[in-house]
Amino acid sequence: MIDTIYLALAARLKDRLDPKTVDLWNTQPANTQIAAVHLPAIFIDFDRIEWKDNQSGLQEGRAEIRIWVVQNTLAESRYGGHSTDRAMKPLQYLTQVHTALQGFSGDGFGSLTRVATAVDHDHDHLLVHSHTYITQITDTSALDAGYIDQPVDFQVTGEIDGLPPLFDGQ
Repeated sequence: MIDTIYLALAARLKDRLDPKTVDLWNTQPANTQIAAVHLPAIFIDFDRIEWKDNQSGLQEGRAEIRIWVVQNTLAESRYGGHSTDRAMKPLQYLTQVHTALQGFSGDGFGSLTRVATAVDHDHDHLLVHSHTYITQITDTSALDAGYIDQPVDFQVTGEIDGLPPLFDGQ
């Protein structure tokens, strides 16, 4: 189920923005894995999912999905600087990521709604931003695995042993 959502999000981002890398989040900018990543990169992070069980094997949940956008910062962003226009391109790209995802839905998940944006300032030469979205998701994997019991045939007669009938047919 999460794999299906990941693939839908990755395809949407690749189709709309054509980033060099789309992958699952694994704190890549904080470790040596970032050297092997082509930028701009978009990482998908399945954060907290609060599940509710409807007693039939189907579960529904409110999911937080964080989209990490990692880009190079090679231009001066100081207002009036000689490369300010070029420095704004990563922020424009961040807006394009949001535009591609806001309201997007697919098999097993409802419309994405952005609830937060943050920046991670802990990387010298990288711009690392995140958008957090919430969505309702449905997990049918227990249904697909035969969780639901088979129906039982029974007949309601209206009679209980030792008690008069509830309905006498008139």
